Amino acid sequence: MATAGMPGSAPSHGVRNRADPGPTATGITRVRPGAGIAAVGNPRQCADTLQQFIDAGCHSVCLSGYLHDEEAERFGRLIRPILAETNRGRLAA
Repeated sequence: MATAGMPGSAPSHGVRNRADPGPTATGITRVRPGAGIAAVGNPRQCADTLQQFIDAGCHSVCLSGYLHDEEAERFGRLIRPILAETNRGRLAA
């Protein structure tokens, strides 16, 4: 995955970085160093945020949340189906 959103990186394929505050620039790195972006909102809003990265050519992301097992289950149940429908034939797993 490109380093979009990481300090000192240039915007990649229209995805904004921290120097260009946009919908993914939440200030999360002030409380959790190393975090690049945050996808926050209802399932459609989160999927739309991640879709920006898919459209920019990203084929994988590293997700985290608290509690990890609950967030992973929620992502698989609520967000991944939206991404799968939007990207028929583009998602590997």
